[in-house]
Amino acid sequence: MHADSTGVQNEIQTLAVTGTAPTSGTFKITATIDGTTETTSTIDWDASAADVKAALEALTIIDEVTCGGGDLPGTAITIEFTGAAVKEKNIPLMTTGTQTLDNGTAIITDTQTGSTGGCQWGITWLCPLNEGCA
Repeated sequence: MHADSTGVQNEIQTLAVTGTAPTSGTFKITATIDGTTETTSTIDWDASAADVKAALEALTIIDEVTCGGGDLPGTAITIEFTGAAVKEKNIPLMTTGTQTLDNGTAIITDTQTGSTGGCQWGITWLCPLNEGCA
């Protein structure tokens, strides 16, 4: 996880399957960043962290994520927004949809809210001496 003394941190969201574990099916993830919404291709019920990373990075609005954990459905997958276009931002909670899972439900929860720190201008480099920064 990325966080520093000025409060700068990356958004982290967690993908999990709740309920009875599926044995087949797929789902999609929808993300909205800077007002643009895109949906991944189908993701299998037993996806690995690498599978989720590949599906998300195929979107034009997400340049890079770091995924850990997995494989679904037994272990949740953490998704940290680390690319230049998405790091240190408060990313709206992604959603899952178009589910064909035979059991359970794929869900996403907010684990850590991204932020640019406490600078009153919202741009950390404008606060070289932490003046005006929380």
